[in-house]
Amino acid sequence: MIDWTDVLDIGLPEIDRQHRKLISLSNSLIQAMTIGKGKDVLSEFFEELKAYTVYHSTMKKNTCRTSATRNSSSTGKPTGNSSGR
Repeated sequence: MIDWTDVLDIGLPEIDRQHRKLISLSNSLIQAMTIGKGKDVLSEFFEELKAYTVYHSTMKKNTCRTSATRNSSSTGKPTGNSSGR
């Protein structure tokens, strides 16, 4: 099992909550595997993981954009790497 610790927090409550959900999904598979049911849940696990990963990635991008916009607005300068890399 994967244990969540404060070291894994990134400081954004919504993103941290989503990371906990991803770990919970993984733990569900691990638990099923330990009782010999891994093959039974594998397809469902990957479907749920795929859907949640898409949701999480979209939310993370939006959070980063919002944060960059706020930082840019407060300083008058764009944030991040402007070299295009």
